[in-house]
Amino acid sequence: MELRHLQTFQIVAEELNLSRAAMRLNYSQPTVTKHLKILEEEVGMPLFEKKDGKKVLTKAGEILYKHSKNVLSEMFQLSHDFLFFKEQKTIIRVGGLENYCYNYFLPKIRTFLDKYPDVTAEVHAVSNDNALKQVLNQELDFGIAVGKQSTADVIDCVLGYEDLVLFASSKIAKDNSYLEYCIEHYPVLLDHRANYIYYGFLKQGVTFPRMVHCNSDEAVKEGVLNHSYLGMLGTGRLKEEIESGEITILHTYSSHVPVKIFTHKSNLDIPLFKQFFHSFQR
Repeated sequence: MELRHLQTFQIVAEELNLSRAAMRLNYSQPTVTKHLKILEEEVGMPLFEKKDGKKVLTKAGEILYKHSKNVLSEMFQLSHDFLFFKEQKTIIRVGGLENYCYNYFLPKIRTFLDKYPDVTAEVHAVSNDNALKQVLNQELDFGIAVGKQSTADVIDCVLGYEDLVLFASSKIAKDNSYLEYCIEHYPVLLDHRANYIYYGFLKQGVTFPRMVHCNSDEAVKEGVLNHSYLGMLGTGRLKEEIESGEITILHTYSSHVPVKIFTHKSNLDIPLFKQFFHSFQR
């Protein structure tokens, strides 16, 4: 069995919904279905069934879920144990949107390196959902993202809050009285795979006449600033443009959305990783 297939199965078993599982894993739904099919062929029995119209684990699925959690946890720990002693240096890999790396990670890393000079830090600019995916897949040790990031395998800490807003270039709209006109005349850029967009907007049944799906917050922001589009983003991504007056907030769809740092629970067994995480809690 491949670890990535077990990881897919574990998330589907927690969500019991292919669409939500695909969003958490940042996979397409056909990829999730393919992983499950391969596992069922290897096990020789179905892992899920429907009862009263709902997806539930079969007995075989319950057994696999119990053991997959242990296997994935052990492999995650093994990887980090080797990493911890490699060349007598510890590498801390962190990731998130560029402004999160700049505002949250870099100040803490600077202080941390003064205290622990043998530590090497890597900072990766990744999308909101890839931060969670890469922490789960052991490609990052810590991630920062906005919105719902809760899973059974991660522990998180709230760093701040943002609003989910519809915005326009101030060249197009001077204030929010232009809302109806703008929605009628301009397409909306948004990342439909981002969970904070999904839970804060799409799941509420809100829609626009024309929507363009992007997989980059930077593309959304630059498209609004340089072309005739509206955009949907968290206000933390727009802080400088809001302060400079380059953009106009047309409508707020979700308020007080948490920005969290998160890590795999097993990381807290590594003393330096635990110290790094606790520096954010303080």
